[in-house]
Amino acid sequence: MIWLVVGQALNYLGITDNKLFEYGGWRRDSTLAPIGNSGSYSTKVETLIVNQSFTYNGHPGKGIYTAVYYQSGSNIIEDTVYEVADTLRRLYIIGKNTSGGPYKVDIKAVVTPFSINNSWRLGLSGPYVGDFDGDNSTQYYDTLWWFADTAKVLSYENVTVPAGTFSAYKMWVRLKGRIWSSVIKTNAGNLGFDPYSDSLLRDYYIWWVPKL
Repeated sequence: MIWLVVGQALNYLGITDNKLFEYGGWRRDSTLAPIGNSGSYSTKVETLIVNQSFTYNGHPGKGIYTAVYYQSGSNIIEDTVYEVADTLRRLYIIGKNTSGGPYKVDIKAVVTPFSINNSWRLGLSGPYVGDFDGDNSTQYYDTLWWFADTAKVLSYENVTVPAGTFSAYKMWVRLKGRIWSSVIKTNAGNLGFDPYSDSLLRDYYIWWVPKL
C-alpha cells in the first residue's frame, strides 16, 4: 500500500514519540593483510527509540537515540530531525568540531511523500574544519569540501530482511568531496598543502516503508 500524504514528514516516515526498535545480528570485520584477507565475526544489537519531542527553529522536531552494542564495545548516536512541511531535515554528524564535540550540518535529508525519480540536494558544501579522519589531532585540523550530495528515489520494490518482507521505496544517496587530512600530512611530511588532499566518494542505499 502506498500512502499519499502532503506535508507532515515525521508522521509520514513513521518517526513518532516512543517508537522503539531493536535489531539483533552479526558484524563482520575484515582486514586485508599481506598474507591475505582475514575476518572476524561479533554479535551486534542495535536499539533505537524516538525519545524526545520539541520545537527546533520554529518547526516540530524529534530526538532519536540509537545504541549499538558489540561484543567488544558500544556506540551511541543521538540524532536530531525536524520537519518543514513535506521535508525531513537532519542535523547530520560529519565528524568532530575543533572543540571535540560532534560536527553537525543541517541537511535536507528526505522529501516526502516519496515519488519515483524525485531527487534533491542535501545541502552539504564547505569548507568544514574539524576532525573528520578520526585521528583526534589538535595540531592539524582537517578541511572538508563536498561537491556532490544528491539523493534520489529509485524504485518501489520488495525487500527481505530478518523482520520479514516489505514493499519499500529504494533511495540512493551519493556524496562526493575532497578532504585535506591531518593523517596524510603527518605521514607525508612537510610537502605543502595540496599533497595532503584526497578525494571522497560514497554511494549508499536506503529502503524505507512509509509509516514504519
